[in-house]
Amino acid sequence: MSRLPDYRLRVLDKANNKSATLGAGWLNKDGSITLNLNVCTTLSYESMKDLSVNLFPVDTKDKK
Repeated sequence: MSRLPDYRLRVLDKANNKSATLGAGWLNKDGSITLNLNVCTTLSYESMKDLSVNLFPVDTKDKK
């Protein structure tokens, strides 16, 4: 069975206050985080100026 993610990768467009989930992250034993982007997710340099991309911990009740 696959392990559920420890983090959600989310983006906020500061220009219009819209947000979306880009993917998920898993905490590794060495403290690093492995990220998986959702299918068809693209990030371009030009679009990044008004975006805030963050990792948020998945609530433990969501992981059950």
